[in-house]
Amino acid sequence: MDLAGEGVVNDERAKAVYWIAALAIAAGLLGAINAIRFPVDPIGRVLVGLFPINVLGGFVLIGLGAVAVAGGYRRSAAIVVLGGLASGFLALTQLAGIGESWNRLGGHASTASLFLAIAVGLLALGLTPRESGPVGG
Repeated sequence: MDLAGEGVVNDERAKAVYWIAALAIAAGLLGAINAIRFPVDPIGRVLVGLFPINVLGGFVLIGLGAVAVAGGYRRSAAIVVLGGLASGFLALTQLAGIGESWNRLGGHASTASLFLAIAVGLLALGLTPRESGPVGG
């Protein structure tokens, strides 16, 4: 699949993908630990604590990080774009589900903004064409 020039993520972009993956994995771990340690309401929203997401939401963030790591490791723009699209979808569903009983990730607007930031970063890295020569030359 030829999404980003040659469909390959170069070393510099792979490093940026790894940073985004690290953010997602760290947020997922923090959210899952927080949800286990602090009380939640009947649909799984954390009532107090550091990060407003439940255990499922934490594992979803860890999964998004794993997809990003796979895309960076395989140097595949298609996998990076897939992670970005999944994160964008989760941002929209999180935003639509704020305060609703079907909000299974348990977060609120800050969780939606985290998903959106991950989506924008991964999509920018996966869809931007590669340069064929030196920049500005």
